[in-house]
Amino acid sequence: MGNTSTDKEGSGSTGLSKWIGLGFTKSRDRLAKCLLRLGLGPNALTVAGLVFTVAAAVCLVQGAGAQENFWRLWTGVFLVLCGAADMLDGAMARLGGKTTTFGGFLDSVVDRYSDVLLFLGIGIYYGQQGNLTYQVLSTVGMANALIISYAKARAEDFISSCRVGYWERGERSAALTIAVFAGGIPAVLWELAVFPFFTGLRRIQFTRWAIGEISQENKLQPDYSGKPSDGSVFDRCRRGTLVYDIVTGAYIAFIIFAPINNEDLFRSWFS
Repeated sequence: MGNTSTDKEGSGSTGLSKWIGLGFTKSRDRLAKCLLRLGLGPNALTVAGLVFTVAAAVCLVQGAGAQENFWRLWTGVFLVLCGAADMLDGAMARLGGKTTTFGGFLDSVVDRYSDVLLFLGIGIYYGQQGNLTYQVLSTVGMANALIISYAKARAEDFISSCRVGYWERGERSAALTIAVFAGGIPAVLWELAVFPFFTGLRRIQFTRWAIGEISQENKLQPDYSGKPSDGSVFDRCRRGTLVYDIVTGAYIAFIIFAPINNEDLFRSWFS
């Protein structure tokens, strides 16, 4: 599983997320060193993260949209453990000198399994309820997650980096975790079915521009975070910026406060 922040990210930035990210980075690295001293390896933690994801998906099947706290609580616990593994395995590989080609491959594949399993768990729950709307939204959310990741992987066959767009895996995972604890699964499904689509489009647009620049033998210029940038206004929303904090706050507020329930709108519209 991939690390959701980097040491470079946030340098020269001013948002609250910069300082939160720095605090997480320091805590993550200390914990990673402790796990290494215990003899654990990064690949083992990656696999453990997949096990936690399976457990979270099973809990979602039982009660993704239910108001009872039992299944939501256990889903949230397993998602937190997934997130911890997601942050720690890359740090352990780096700090322990255990970075390998296969480890990076395993990390990416397990991330995709995790994306699929969580949305599949939600989709099965709503399928049991006969709720067409949220079956569709969970399927679209899954497709968005896979397309965003695939676009980056394919783009980086041709350019050095394609980490553009807001909805990276860390943001999607955090949104789902918050929704589970807040009882906002319906709201987050609308969010993840709509907005990440534009991150996929942004990566296509950026890759087209970057390939054109390279073909003209122009050097891609980095922004403050060290990533290549085409100067787009959207890059002002990168982690560590005030714009990012405002956008993130709006997304979180939507998950927690939007008056969205499990009503099957699609079935009523098309029946």
